[in-house]
Amino acid sequence: MGDGSSKWPIEVEIDMWQFASVKKFMAERNVTEDMPTDVIREYLPQLKVRYNPRYAAGALGEQATTGYVVMCLDSSEQHRTASWMVVMKLTGEVVAVTPTPGYGVMGKVPVQMNALKMRDPHRVLLGANLVGDYGSGPVMLYDWVSNSFEVICNGSLGILGGSYSSHDIQWVSSATYDTYVKQHVAYGTSDAHVGGGHDRVWRPSTTLNLMYAVDTLNGKTERILGPLDYQRTSDMNHFQILEGGYAVINGRSTGSWRKVEMQTGNTVWTCGGAFGNFTLIDIDGNQYPGGASVHEDIDESDNFKSLWFGQHNLEYFGEDENGHGVYFMFNNNYNQVLGEFLDASSRPMRVVLDEEKLTATVTWQFETGVHSFIYGDADLLPTGNVLATYWPDQLTAEMPEQYDQRVVEIVPGEGNASDELAWELLIIGENCTIPAPRGCARAGSSDTVPMGWSMYSVERFYEAPLAIDAAIVAVDGSDGTAQTVYCTANDSLSHFQPVDGSPYQPKATTDSTTSTNLTTKLTFSTYDSFKSSLPSQGHWWLERKTASTAEVLTVGLGQILFNAHWRKTTIEASVDTIDVAELSGGSGYTWALVVSDQWGYQNRTVHLACN
Repeated sequence: MGDGSSKWPIEVEIDMWQFASVKKFMAERNVTEDMPTDVIREYLPQLKVRYNPRYAAGALGEQATTGYVVMCLDSSEQHRTASWMVVMKLTGEVVAVTPTPGYGVMGKVPVQMNALKMRDPHRVLLGANLVGDYGSGPVMLYDWVSNSFEVICNGSLGILGGSYSSHDIQWVSSATYDTYVKQHVAYGTSDAHVGGGHDRVWRPSTTLNLMYAVDTLNGKTERILGPLDYQRTSDMNHFQILEGGYAVINGRSTGSWRKVEMQTGNTVWTCGGAFGNFTLIDIDGNQYPGGASVHEDIDESDNFKSLWFGQHNLEYFGEDENGHGVYFMFNNNYNQVLGEFLDASSRPMRVVLDEEKLTATVTWQFETGVHSFIYGDADLLPTGNVLATYWPDQLTAEMPEQYDQRVVEIVPGEGNASDELAWELLIIGENCTIPAPRGCARAGSSDTVPMGWSMYSVERFYEAPLAIDAAIVAVDGSDGTAQTVYCTANDSLSHFQPVDGSPYQPKATTDSTTSTNLTTKLTFSTYDSFKSSLPSQGHWWLERKTASTAEVLTVGLGQILFNAHWRKTTIEASVDTIDVAELSGGSGYTWALVVSDQWGYQNRTVHLACN
């Protein structure tokens, strides 16, 4: 494993005391900057960022480095001392930080946030956890621009008033629901409504072993999927509502996940665990039969080979080039029933499923060198890099660099090449001075929230979609095949374009001076502003600016249907209002592609260089 340690052009230690929200919080707890470090770190961690822009840019270029990272840093000693929402750039610049709301006696117990998903580029959807290991709490929105929180779903604590529902969450808007979900739910095309709004939040219930959707305004339950049998799904800590009427549901305690048909509630297949249907293939090509092949009865639970266990944030990321499903997870490799780790370390991993041949192949894994009893995340980014987070179950005085929690952006090695790191964040708590093998244990018992600083998951996002490989090409009208590229993206001039708050509705010019047999078209590839389990809408327009008058005309526009799972969307559109002569360097015109998501907080502007 390469760790990128000799390739860090940027290293930053973040001064959290500079922020007014931090000073206020610490003053309320009578903690000052001149106190001993270990006292301060109970309430405020030390943060270190290391960054390699070239690795983070990957094949997508500089646009890929413009995003943000959002997380909830939670501190637990004998009780929870602090929870911080933090949004930062890859450079280490913190753009938002605030303590989570307090509750309990005098309102000073910080709320831990488990589930964390982007609602839109300015708001983060949160599953609040008010009662520690039990995971019950309301759904909240965090607006990082205004640094404010909002309780939604009428403050509902979950189905039946609270049922272990904080560990995952998925927003499905009314439009998205009607397009991708409604026809697949058990009620067919009817839409019995409980009042309130029409947007829904889906949540899991580990207590009842089911998924349910609540109205975002009144908090009433609208839909239920389940309950599921506990033999194939126990501790439902992650799920996804997908296109085509399916849901993927993770079971941490069973070491398995399943695909469920939403119309009927039937299980299509189970991967991993005692009753898995897939042959498991490890990173070295060794094969192990699925648990179902050695168990005749669903009530049996004999020993079986597992390549993962206790996994967190298992997530489907679409299909590979062969049409096989790609899944990422943080494999804790911990079996809480046996009370032991099953391998040398906990690790992020990628598993590819062939649903026809029923094989599940581990195609990549990153060796962390540590064990994590619970928590952890692994997300595929548009660049192909993987954003992951984890924590060590033990610190020792001999560690070259101690940390309570680590976030890394990994560049997976191809072939025999080693992995590299594009970015890392170290969250550092109290220093351990006890040597190995005893060291400083991070958990009082095997299956509890770690002592010190931790996080459940982490997310990357952008304020505007990415737009790459933009070009204007001329097509020979005689046969439609011969193409000449006239304009390509000038990445050095591309930028964000702030929006004044009103939705952009461009008007295309009717000025057409096409005078040859050549027709022109615009091509580009784009990624949505953040990952989503269902497709989303956006739009693009092409601008022509006259150098002499600074007049800007929209010469083409269109809709975008962003692919789910942060997959690339390719656009090819006719812009035959453009005369090829206008694309020459001496025409007096400049060109720019503008891409926007459905919210339009910011637009991505890509300037085109023509010859």
